[in-house]
Amino acid sequence: MITPITLKLPFESPKDDIMFHIQHNAYPLHHTHDDFWEFMYVCDGELLHKINGQSRKLTKNTLCVIRPSDYHCITQPKDTVSIHYNLAIRSPCLIKLLNNLPLDLYKVLNEDKLLEYEISPYIAEYLVRSAETIMSSDHAMKIAMMTLYFFAILQEIVSHIATTKGIRQQYSHCTNQLIKLLNNPTNLAYGLSQLASMTGYSYSHLNRTFARETGTTPSAYLKKKKLKYAQELIQSTDTPLNDIAFKIGYSSYSHFSDFFKDMTGDTPVAWGKKNQSALLKNPASNPPSPYF
Repeated sequence: MITPITLKLPFESPKDDIMFHIQHNAYPLHHTHDDFWEFMYVCDGELLHKINGQSRKLTKNTLCVIRPSDYHCITQPKDTVSIHYNLAIRSPCLIKLLNNLPLDLYKVLNEDKLLEYEISPYIAEYLVRSAETIMSSDHAMKIAMMTLYFFAILQEIVSHIATTKGIRQQYSHCTNQLIKLLNNPTNLAYGLSQLASMTGYSYSHLNRTFARETGTTPSAYLKKKKLKYAQELIQSTDTPLNDIAFKIGYSSYSHFSDFFKDMTGDTPVAWGKKNQSALLKNPASNPPSPYF
């Protein structure tokens, strides 16, 4: 059994409530924190983060929040290198910074079992620029820049919580972005490569992250969204089937029909006759659109 030590950070001044440093590669010492929170951002490469008995692979642009009581260490996968930034904030200072927010974020951060977030590309770029300024500034400027750096991180965390609407599944930024795009039916005609570019992430990264977090692939999720929207149009509108095919990304009715039959066992025509007939018998059975 590993007994963690309690780590005290060398704040530049006893009066300082916030500090920042850049770490290259691993920090394999198991430890907890002496009344400070750590906001660890993986700037480049990948890390293996062992926290509270779990092993988590952290890749570039991942943010991990470590509370004072969390015990953790960082190891380096073989033949890899990495850079991560650590922003440390004493607990009273963190509470004070969060006090003016409408959301009880301090409570949320304390209750969630695992705090990992994917940083969006534009915030990642800001954090890298800020880190360079922090490390090269005098003490007063450094404190101000660290505070701004923290609020950029906070923006991502709040955005994540707002997107998931309080659901405790810790979907990353790229997964949430794809889900948001697919909740708008005007995007269903695009292929996954185009949708990936719209999120700002590579297709391979999006595919891997989405599958890991949701338990299904982006391709399977997209097909379900296409089918749901097509069924909605068939059941409750007079939209021609060729137009429906085009709206969800099929260039011909035959391709659309093959897709539809593969998903439901019926052609669009057969499915439409069954369900429009049921709708006429019971208008209340028509569900509201999931998109509007």
